[in-house]
Amino acid sequence: MSRRLLRTRYGMLSILGASVWPALMIVLSVQGGSVLGGLTERALTLESTLAWSVVVATTLMVCIPGITLIRRMIQLARS
Repeated sequence: MSRRLLRTRYGMLSILGASVWPALMIVLSVQGGSVLGGLTERALTLESTLAWSVVVATTLMVCIPGITLIRRMIQLARS
Protein backbone atom coordinates (compact mmCIF):
# COMPACT_ATOMS: atom_id res chain seq x y z
CA MET A 1 0.00 0.00 0.00
CA SER A 2 1.27 3.42 -0.79
CA ARG A 3 2.16 5.89 1.91
CA ARG A 4 -0.39 8.35 0.58
CA LEU A 5 -3.16 5.79 0.92
CA LEU A 6 -2.17 4.94 4.48
CA ARG A 7 -1.89 8.59 5.53
CA THR A 8 -5.27 9.37 4.01
CA ARG A 9 -6.91 6.38 5.62
CA TYR A 10 -5.66 7.13 9.11
CA GLY A 11 -6.21 10.87 8.73
CA MET A 12 -9.80 10.44 7.62
CA LEU A 13 -10.48 7.83 10.30
CA SER A 14 -9.28 10.27 12.93
CA ILE A 15 -11.61 12.94 11.51
CA LEU A 16 -14.48 10.45 11.55
CA GLY A 17 -13.65 9.51 15.14
CA ALA A 18 -13.47 13.18 16.10
CA SER A 19 -16.98 13.71 14.73
CA VAL A 20 -18.48 10.66 16.43
CA TRP A 21 -17.55 11.83 19.94
CA PRO A 22 -19.52 15.14 19.84
CA ALA A 23 -22.44 13.36 18.16
CA LEU A 24 -22.47 10.81 20.95
CA MET A 25 -22.35 13.59 23.54
CA ILE A 26 -25.37 15.26 21.93
CA VAL A 27 -27.33 12.03 22.07
CA LEU A 28 -26.34 11.33 25.66
CA SER A 29 -27.11 14.88 26.80
CA VAL A 30 -30.71 14.67 25.61
CA GLN A 31 -31.24 11.13 26.86
CA GLY A 32 -33.09 12.41 29.92
CA GLY A 33 -35.61 14.17 27.71
CA SER A 34 -38.34 12.44 25.85
CA VAL A 35 -36.55 12.26 22.50
CA LEU A 36 -38.32 9.16 21.24
CA GLY A 37 -41.66 10.62 22.22
CA GLY A 38 -40.80 13.79 20.34
CA LEU A 39 -39.85 11.84 17.22
CA THR A 40 -43.13 9.95 17.10
CA GLU A 41 -45.30 12.95 17.96
CA ARG A 42 -47.44 14.16 15.06
CA ALA A 43 -47.96 17.68 16.37
CA LEU A 44 -45.36 20.39 15.89
CA THR A 45 -44.13 21.16 19.39
CA LEU A 46 -40.87 22.44 20.80
CA GLU A 47 -40.02 18.94 22.03
CA SER A 48 -40.57 17.33 18.62
CA THR A 49 -38.58 20.09 16.89
CA LEU A 50 -35.66 19.63 19.29
CA ALA A 51 -35.80 15.85 18.92
CA TRP A 52 -35.66 16.03 15.13
CA SER A 53 -32.89 18.65 15.19
CA VAL A 54 -30.80 16.34 17.41
CA VAL A 55 -31.33 13.48 14.95
CA VAL A 56 -30.44 15.61 11.92
CA ALA A 57 -27.38 17.17 13.58
CA THR A 58 -26.07 13.80 14.75
CA THR A 59 -26.62 12.24 11.33
CA LEU A 60 -24.81 15.05 9.55
CA MET A 61 -21.91 15.00 12.02
CA VAL A 62 -21.29 11.33 11.32
CA CYS A 63 -22.31 10.95 7.67
CA ILE A 64 -20.38 13.86 6.15
CA PRO A 65 -16.93 12.65 7.34
CA GLY A 66 -17.92 9.03 6.61
CA ILE A 67 -18.93 9.80 3.03
CA THR A 68 -15.81 11.92 2.57
CA LEU A 69 -13.67 9.02 3.81
CA ILE A 70 -15.30 6.57 1.41
CA ARG A 71 -14.99 8.97 -1.56
CA ARG A 72 -11.33 9.69 -0.81
CA MET A 73 -10.49 6.00 -0.46
CA ILE A 74 -12.18 5.25 -3.81
CA GLN A 75 -10.28 8.11 -5.48
CA LEU A 76 -6.97 6.83 -4.12
CA ALA A 77 -7.74 3.26 -5.15
CA ARG A 78 -8.39 4.37 -8.74
CA SER A 79 -5.20 6.40 -9.05
